[in-house]
Amino acid sequence: TCGATHETEERVVQVRLRDFEVPMSGGFYLVEYMEELEEFFDIGKEIVCYSDPQDLADKIRYYLENEDQREEIRKAGYERAVRNHTWHKRFEMAFREMGMGS
Repeated sequence: TCGATHETEERVVQVRLRDFEVPMSGGFYLVEYMEELEEFFDIGKEIVCYSDPQDLADKIRYYLENEDQREEIRKAGYERAVRNHTWHKRFEMAFREMGMGS
């Protein structure tokens, strides 16, 4: 099952709603890396990704000790989410793709 993929070698990773909700709500977002996220955010500038448990622990320590950098990334993630990832923007894009928008 998708909920237990962390327990096996066969990882199932996918973009989820929370990948937008956390930055949209103004949170600092630290998430497991998946290539697809690069379509939506500038990794390292708007959100932060980790590659394995040790990388996660290292980044947690680093960003807890570097509040200014963490805050800069948090703000950039929020601004990107508000600018590009609202439901309004998504529907505009979908309608445009379907030839129903201007």
